[in-house]
Parts: sequence; structure tokens; C-alpha cells
Amino acid sequence: MRRVFEPRLAGRGRVLGPRLRPLLAGPVAGLTDRVLSTETLWGRSSVAVEPLVPDAEDAASMCAQAQAIRRPLIQQARRPEALAEQAMTITAAEQGPVSVNALAQILGMSERQLQRLFRPHVGVPPKRVAQRFRLQEAVHRLSSQEAAELATLASSLGFFDQAHFRCEFNRLIGRSSASYRRARTSAG
Repeated sequence: MRRVFEPRLAGRGRVLGPRLRPLLAGPVAGLTDRVLSTETLWGRSSVAVEPLVPDAEDAASMCAQAQAIRRPLIQQARRPEALAEQAMTITAAEQGPVSVNALAQILGMSERQLQRLFRPHVGVPPKRVAQRFRLQEAVHRLSSQEAAELATLASSLGFFDQAHFRCEFNRLIGRSSASYRRARTSAG
């Protein structure tokens, strides 16, 4: 999703929200900004898939179940998809690269090659992916009581300045970083 996406959850239970990954053995660019069923994506109905994850006893088990569902899909992937998966894993890593250039260097390719890889196999440009992971890290840090000053946080996550960070945070999350921090720390 390239815009604010906030599904409404009701009732009791647990939710697992996996990060964006290339999950198909073919191009995924046509899936950008769309919500699709598991049956459409993987050929398995949600009735068959959903109980496997929430019935796990803890968060680590939920993640293991989700990985088990994904594994056959990834094993079917051709080389470009596997390379896209590797790029996503590197980008998602803590202290991972914050620029397309840095990611391209790690993978031993040019920025343009990386952009061409992402277009069909991830559905959004590598810059967008790196930014998404950085903003997810910002959300995590802003939710903690020890969150740094916003300017320091923006700089540590590779944003040019606090204004750029504030603008991108608001675009993705739907509210300002300061507002988000106040709401999260007052709730905790």
C-alpha cells in the first residue's frame, strides 16, 4: 500500500501483520494498492490458512507458522524473485541500508538494475520499501517511553531533515509524528 491503510479490527484475539515481501513466483507490480484474498494470491483459501497462524501459542510461533505457509512459495521463486527477497531482507534488517545506492552496493548491482528488479517483483520502487521500513522503525521507537527527540530520530533513520521525516511520516501513518508520540506515550 502506498497510502494510509488502516484496517479496522474488532473482537478479541491476535493479529499478525507480515511486512511486505515478494510472495509470488511471478511479478507482483499489479498487486500494488490492492487488497486480495489468500486464495487469489496463493491458491489456498483463508479458511485453510488463517487457523494455522492465530492458534499458535505465542508471537514467535505465529511467525513460524506464517513462514511455513510462505516457504513453498519462496522455494518456487525464480532467481529474480529470490534476489528481490534478499534485497527486502537486507532492507528490513535493523541498521539496514537507508538509501537505494547503499542497497545496490550491498547487492553488487547498479541503482538502475535494482529499480528494474523491484518494479515487477516487489511492486514499488526500492526507495519506497526502504522508506517504509524506516517509518515502521520510527513507529516502533515512538511507541517506546525512551523515544529520542524527533530531529535525532529522523537523522538516525536516514532522513535528510526533520521536516522530510515529518512529511513522510504523516503521509504513511496519517498523522504527525509528534501527535503519534503523544498518543502512544499517554496510552502507555
